Amino acid sequence: MRALRFCMTAVLLLELSGCGKRMVPLTLLPVPPADARADQIRLPLDPDSVKRLTNSLRFGLSKNNERDDVAVIENAAAKYKELLAALSEPNHPSLPDLDTPAYKKFFPGPLVKQIVDARDKVTPSDTHAPVAANDGAYWWIFYRDRDDKLTGVMVVKVNALQTLIEKRR
Repeated sequence: MRALRFCMTAVLLLELSGCGKRMVPLTLLPVPPADARADQIRLPLDPDSVKRLTNSLRFGLSKNNERDDVAVIENAAAKYKELLAALSEPNHPSLPDLDTPAYKKFFPGPLVKQIVDARDKVTPSDTHAPVAANDGAYWWIFYRDRDDKLTGVMVVKVNALQTLIEKRR
């Protein structure tokens, strides 16, 4: 009886300490290599930035496609005109604005708040880390300041959002 009580107590303590195997879904967006992303651009966008970003989108963010003049989205200027205009406004958006109907028409899904960029020398704190939103073709990574004002954008293409299953220890 005493041994049974000891075993049950040990199992309970192990489970409470996190040693039990529980699966935790982890959604993250890896920043891809240079030929699958546009350069990071400061917000608000200026006319030159709009032109460069439109050109990158037209060629599918691929410098090889641009060199070979192979357009992926022929009408990129028209397709992204309204979004790029919004990001060009002097009063460009802050993080909460990305959840408003004005931006949800461009980015209907949830924001991804775990961006993995191996180029970062230090991992940004969760409170000021970049967030990503998907427009159906590309992921738009938004960088923000301490006041959640969006300060930069980088557009990337990733074949699929990575949903990892990590075991808790």
